[in-house]
Amino acid sequence: MLLNRISATFFIVFALLMLFYIIPTQVEEVDYGWVSPATIPNLVVGFILVLACIQLFFTRTAPQLQLGVLLRACGFFCLGLSTLWAMSVFGFIYIAPLSALFIMLLIGERRILWLTIGSAVIPFIIWLIIDVLLNRQLP
Repeated sequence: MLLNRISATFFIVFALLMLFYIIPTQVEEVDYGWVSPATIPNLVVGFILVLACIQLFFTRTAPQLQLGVLLRACGFFCLGLSTLWAMSVFGFIYIAPLSALFIMLLIGERRILWLTIGSAVIPFIIWLIIDVLLNRQLP
């Protein structure tokens, strides 16, 4: 029960920090469009805040910590960090397909169609939307 409260408190502090400091200082304001760039981040962080409050006040069961699951999650986190580093060095176009393929293989996907879609088509669509259509630079 204590672990639930500690994690809920962490996410409440995280959400409040995001809502009142990080999002207002790091998201630029624009005078065009009908949706502010901070709308989606604020909605997501508000959702995290509400769910963390529910966990803090209404949790009845104790969490079961499984070492194997924890190590696997840490491995995926480290893989994500190394992917970010590799993208900053080599670029999105080269690293995103390899990273997506590696993650899909790690989670057990073996169907060629899904591996092709996830590692070639989806990164290409992301590149097309962000770089070509929105004219924003990817790493």
